[in-house]
Amino acid sequence: MNKTLEQITEELSEIIGACLDEDAISEYVDEILGLEYALEIDIDELAEQIQDNYQGQYSDGAEFAEQIIADCGDLPANLPSWISSHIDYDAIWNCELVNDYIDTTSGYIFRRD
Repeated sequence: MNKTLEQITEELSEIIGACLDEDAISEYVDEILGLEYALEIDIDELAEQIQDNYQGQYSDGAEFAEQIIADCGDLPANLPSWISSHIDYDAIWNCELVNDYIDTTSGYIFRRD
């Protein structure tokens, strides 16, 4: 019996628990992996893969780029706003990060395998 996207999402949600939104799980399976491929993977391995790759939900790639740069401490804390306000985070997403991360329709960001 082939499972539906809803069935596999429910199974994964039970394994993963409350730490990850059910919509994020569904979009990872549907938009990133594809349901057919997801059905071939052991459910526990798939749950671990989703948890390991999940980065959060953002309005767009630029917001994620800004957050990851802040988290890494790559910009000096005392960088003047007249400089920091001109950083093109959208270009950083499109030129640097998009090869390592993928975003879904609802803005969930996952690290690529």
